[in-house]
Amino acid sequence: GVSGIAVPLFDSTNQVAGAVAIASVASRLNDDLIRLIKKELISAARKITKSWGGSVPVGLDVAWSAQN
Repeated sequence: GVSGIAVPLFDSTNQVAGAVAIASVASRLNDDLIRLIKKELISAARKITKSWGGSVPVGLDVAWSAQN
């Protein structure tokens, strides 16, 4: 089995314009690694979204902040 984790990216109109994701062999994932992957994906999504002139919706930003 393969597992994937993804987060959305937003463009200058604040619409979903894509996603950043990773895929991994499921047996190699553990809770600590999943937390790290989520943290890094969220960081990347925020940076990419900002570079595209967009912003993360407030509710999603709050949820993402709770991950850290």
